[in-house]
Amino acid sequence: MAEAQPPADLLNFRRFLQKNLGGLFAPGRPIFIARAPGRLDLLGGATALAGMPVLHYPLAQAVIVAVQPRLDRRILIRNLNLSRERVLTVEYRLDDLLEASGQPDWRMLRSLSAAQEKSWTGNVLAALALLYPVLEGKSRDFGVNIAIESALPAGAGLGYTGAQLTALLLALQEAYALPPGRVDLAGWGFRIEQEIMRRKCGPSDFQSYLLGREGQLALLQGEPPEISTFLAFPQNLQLLAVDTGVRQSAEWLKLNETCVSLLIGRTLLSEALSGKNSLRPEAGDSTPVSRELWQRELKKLIPYRFSGAEFLLNHPGAREGEAEIDPEKRYMPRTLLEFAIEEAERVQAFVRLLQEGGPVLDEARCSEAGALLAASHEQFSRISGMVSDDAGWLAAAAAGMGTPAGIYGARVMPWGAAGSVVILAKAGSTDHVHNLVSRLRSQFGRSPLLLAGTSSGAITTGVLSTHFTS
Repeated sequence: MAEAQPPADLLNFRRFLQKNLGGLFAPGRPIFIARAPGRLDLLGGATALAGMPVLHYPLAQAVIVAVQPRLDRRILIRNLNLSRERVLTVEYRLDDLLEASGQPDWRMLRSLSAAQEKSWTGNVLAALALLYPVLEGKSRDFGVNIAIESALPAGAGLGYTGAQLTALLLALQEAYALPPGRVDLAGWGFRIEQEIMRRKCGPSDFQSYLLGREGQLALLQGEPPEISTFLAFPQNLQLLAVDTGVRQSAEWLKLNETCVSLLIGRTLLSEALSGKNSLRPEAGDSTPVSRELWQRELKKLIPYRFSGAEFLLNHPGAREGEAEIDPEKRYMPRTLLEFAIEEAERVQAFVRLLQEGGPVLDEARCSEAGALLAASHEQFSRISGMVSDDAGWLAAAAAGMGTPAGIYGARVMPWGAAGSVVILAKAGSTDHVHNLVSRLRSQFGRSPLLLAGTSSGAITTGVLSTHFTS
């Protein structure tokens, strides 16, 4: 069987590197290149923090990272997407990194990338700090050259930082010949994002960056979440994403409140179930409770509001690194938990539609799939307060165009300050979505970006080896 051709963007990057990056990479020494795609959060999203199932779809757009070991205890990092802003190469000394990573709470490590012009280096430094005990045995004078290129917009909730981390860890694993299994790429990626950099991400995301399959939805469930099955996406449909360009810090704060509310709700629900064997889910159930059981028995047991101070007092150690709990805030566990339970049922309903409908969905099933996205969008918009005006307008405009334009449904994605929208459309109807994007640009004066297509995860693509030719 013929070996699959690497993606075109990876081959183009390798050609560019071989000719143009002599200022960063030394000639004659191997360079290792890895690629990880972004992902669409079709349904599930933030509710993964409550142990609920999630549907992800890999994007064609990706982050590519090149790594070359060096022997002088220096770390040189270049972000090729920032060249227009005159950020060429950022340099760190290994000793400064080790000193910072040796301090408690990772605060000093984060300070190394605190300056605006260096903020994009944080994930790289965190990954090197975490891996250093393993890499030290390979080279006591450890150093590295790193180049990063991305077709994914940063901060849009489409997986930029997670894909960057995945590609970086995979390239480092190959560059230093670390045996498979020595580096838990998904686990370490999640730890870097949550514990070290303190960014919000779903625990299921890194499975998607690594293992996603071109043209297939991944159903992730369980704890820790893993891909339980892949579902071929119908041939007569396509998924599109629009990054509206919204980047508002206020929405990130609301996302933190959403995550904390889910954490509190999940903990209180577990307590409510612990003494009631009759209400416990059957072994193998993918959701903790059904919507019917929630409404009949459990909803009344979960408070509408719950203070952070009371939760921290009565549940020490319950944070699990998932969120920061503010003792001064009052959270809404019942509302967010109800959304999570209903979202889980929407995930399962979407899966059934694909399993029953086959490679080409009939019109009734297409409309039903779109209605699931619309219901998710309406509920999340109503309860979270996160959805930007731009994203809300786009989702409503897509719904307004409807099936005559080949658009079946749309929803905002909760990550990235809820500024990106996923659209379920008929295959070949991209022109109608382009028109929506043009109207969005005129309406709000931003520069929205339409992303289409799909590609496989980082493991499938693997790592290319090359060298710079002087």
